[in-house]
Parts: sequence; structure tokens; C-alpha cells
Amino acid sequence: STAGAAPRMLASSANGFAGLMDLASDGSLAGYTIDSSAAPHAEEIHLLDTSSGADVRVFGYTEVCFQVVLGFCNGGHYSGLETVHLSPDASKLVYSASETQPLYVVNTDGSGGLHLPAVGASLAPSPYHVVSRNGLLVYSSGPDVFVVNLDGSGVRDLGSFPLGIDPFNATISEDGGTIAIQAAYPSQIYVLHPGGASRQLTAG
Repeated sequence: STAGAAPRMLASSANGFAGLMDLASDGSLAGYTIDSSAAPHAEEIHLLDTSSGADVRVFGYTEVCFQVVLGFCNGGHYSGLETVHLSPDASKLVYSASETQPLYVVNTDGSGGLHLPAVGASLAPSPYHVVSRNGLLVYSSGPDVFVVNLDGSGVRDLGSFPLGIDPFNATISEDGGTIAIQAAYPSQIYVLHPGGASRQLTAG
């Protein structure tokens, strides 16, 4: 919505619950998740044109049961979509699911789906920036922070945090030269330049 204008509804939840969302850098597109009405335990990622309101289904994701007991899903423990991000040029969608190897990349036209080789990866939620202009994706896994190209190549471990400091919400600058990381226990913010050591920015 422009300054002073009334909000305008772009998507309706009549066909499911609209959940996670990310906005393209220029504001032209929004990617979001929605519970699918086509099948139980299924989700979809859609792409919205914020000017016209055109809504396109990019692809569907079928949830997988974590705990199958006697042919039934014990306690309803299904996997599901956890984050969704648009690349800076809005040509690709990056998303994560609650799986052992959770990261995926797909073109915004639904083609070229890729499952990234990132076991135990944790991706910061939108609106954190996790993809740089040159196509570097940043994520954390355990005590380590990694970057990987969106085609799955060039996985790099940028360093491991000391025992007891758990990095999360890794965020990358547009030029890919700076990464900011939150850490728990104690809660702190660190900065990291690929190829260099991490530096704590907050005290306490």
C-alpha cells in the first residue's frame, strides 16, 4: 500500500490458511505459503503480483509423518514448511521444511527444483535477508555458520562458535560481504566476514 492509501487485500484465505510470507526487494512480488485444500497434510507456495493481485501457485509440498505407529501418524507429527524467501532478483524461491535435510530452491515459475545438501540446516525467517545479490545463501547448523550457492555448489563452513554458544538467524548483506548472527546463551549479536573470524558486537 502506498503512503496514505487504504490497505488492499491481495490474497484470500478461502482456500486455505495463508502463512509464511516474504516480499521481493523492489516490492513487486510476494511469496507466501498456504494450506492446500486439494489434499490433507499438503501445503503450497504461491507468488503474488503486488500491483495486479495476480496469484500464481508455484508448487505443492506434501507433509511427511515423523512418527508412524501401526499405520497411523502418532500425535499428528507431520513435517511442514518453515520459512520462505525470495532471492534479491525475485527469480528464485528458497524455502525450508522440517526435515533432516531441510533446504530447497525453486525457480519462481516452478521449474528447476533443487534439494540443497545441508543436513540439520536452520534458515532465518523472513524478513531476515538470507540470500545475497550474487546468490549466496547463509544458514546455521549446530555451532557452525555456512554459505552455499543457490545451485548447491560451493558449500563453505565459515566457522564454528564455542561450545554453548548457539548461532541462529544468520543474515547476509546484499553484497555477501557481511553476515550478522544472533547467538543464544547468552544472547548476543555477532558479525562475520567470509574468510575472517566472527566478532561479538554486543556486550553482556
